[in-house]
Amino acid sequence: MPESAPVEFLSQAWFDTMCADLEALPQPDSERAIVLGQVITGVPGVADEAVRYTVSLGGGKPPEVRSGSVEGADVVFVTNYDDARLVAAGGASSASLLAAGKVKIRGDARQLIGADGLIATVRKPGRSTTPA
Repeated sequence: MPESAPVEFLSQAWFDTMCADLEALPQPDSERAIVLGQVITGVPGVADEAVRYTVSLGGGKPPEVRSGSVEGADVVFVTNYDDARLVAAGGASSASLLAAGKVKIRGDARQLIGADGLIATVRKPGRSTTPA
């Protein structure tokens, strides 16, 4: 199958690609569930300069992405636009940015313990270096 063209980071097409990628994943057998939130600050062209979304994984349910809010997230990752875009494009890892203090965690980070299998199942959505 030919690879599709990159989509603009944080565009509706990017979120649609993320949803399609998640839906294509094999569903884990675990009843363990986690809701991860992401806040990306300093986003050009966005009213309050922040984009928020959640990814729900596990619990015997299909994965779900909700854009516009981090309400209900167990853990929220906060980073700036440039660093988030770098990760989305494959130029850095979330772990390296976390170690460098460029990603902040809000909520109960203990929720991440034991959820690494669920989190590892998530593929990166359509990579993009297209300016937003």
